[in-house]
Amino acid sequence: MVHARLSIDRCDVVASVSPRLFGSFVEHMGRAVYTGIYEPAHPSADECGFRSDVLELVRELGATVIRYPGGNFVSGYRWEDGVGPVSARPVRLDAAWHSTETNEVGLHEFAEWAERAGAEIMQAVNLGMRGIEDAAALLEYSNHRRHTALSEQRRTNGRDEPFGITLWCLGNEMDGPWQIGHKTADEYGRLAAETGRLMKWIDPGIELVAAGSSNADMPTFGSWEATVLEHSAEIIDHISLHAYYEERDGDVDSFLASSVGLDRYIRKVAEIIDSVLAAKRLDKIIGISVDEWNVWYQTRFNAAARGEVLRVAIESDQHDTALYGTVDLLDAVATATDDELVLFLVNRSVNDDLQLHVDLAGVTARHVLDSRTLCIPDGSTRFLSNTASQPDAVSPQALHQVHIDGEGLTATLPPLSWSIVRLATSVSPSTVQGDLRA
Repeated sequence: MVHARLSIDRCDVVASVSPRLFGSFVEHMGRAVYTGIYEPAHPSADECGFRSDVLELVRELGATVIRYPGGNFVSGYRWEDGVGPVSARPVRLDAAWHSTETNEVGLHEFAEWAERAGAEIMQAVNLGMRGIEDAAALLEYSNHRRHTALSEQRRTNGRDEPFGITLWCLGNEMDGPWQIGHKTADEYGRLAAETGRLMKWIDPGIELVAAGSSNADMPTFGSWEATVLEHSAEIIDHISLHAYYEERDGDVDSFLASSVGLDRYIRKVAEIIDSVLAAKRLDKIIGISVDEWNVWYQTRFNAAARGEVLRVAIESDQHDTALYGTVDLLDAVATATDDELVLFLVNRSVNDDLQLHVDLAGVTARHVLDSRTLCIPDGSTRFLSNTASQPDAVSPQALHQVHIDGEGLTATLPPLSWSIVRLATSVSPSTVQGDLRA
């Protein structure tokens, strides 16, 4: 058994949890759109052709903002192909994903789906094959109320009121040589600044996301962000960060420490933002938009993080990884509201239980509301996955060994597990710093 110590102070708040933290994206690739969210011939399809079973799952996941229509796809996309009568829409070659695009689903259809899903749209514009004029036209079509050619075209196409899209991506992964219209940092930074400037003249209320590095291993990572921001910091509101992780060459320890790599990635981008803002003497905040991220071959995790994020200090048994050096076997996030404390806990050990102790000084814990874990089922391997025939082979289970007593909370985290513990609480009036020790 391995051990760790986790310290949390209820008063040491990092930030409120942004609803946009629970974002996702839909790209015209593979089965994401066609036979994914949209499949008119499916038994569950509604009158618009959307799969109601998929829509129910998206609502259950609680996705709050969804990026559309890409992704690499957007750099070759003509948005006007996807508006107007469906029967008149052209079929185009999709060079990004070596396929064809029927344009059955476009802006109007996706906006309808997003409204049903209860999600905000994060609309991407094509700065690969196209540019300033195209982005401005799409914004005017989407958000201008009436009495211009483009807004009246939208109304003719069945949408009387504007879509009211406030979050816009200025292209996608423009640093990547795989991207249609790939550019240097200077080329892209200049284009993003001038596109964004015109877009904000059209609609001053929008937020703009500049394209950051495609991943932290790009040879231009860091210099790309700095150059793009030097051109566009006065105009943009966020810069994107993309990250994908998977187990490579059987190195499970490094894979389970991927969050360490992501933390370092985010910190580096934040440092670059601060440096450019300081050099330009700009008194503003530029956010980091983690608008593409995932782990391969993994299944869904359902959790409703909300309230405020608390700073955590971890003292834990450690082990060595090839990519990230020595890392803690425990990873943890804590959030709190007026009446609830939620712990998200990862045991990175492949083989050993982790004995957790939480010292609840500064927090009055009444009882455990819920405790669940996602771990390797008995008799299975870590490569087990859900399939059509066994959709629940990997699913959250009750975490039974969680107890509150006079000294705090104790729990045993299974090997290779992701766990959530929810506590009903009331904040102690004491000003003494509170700890959660694990």
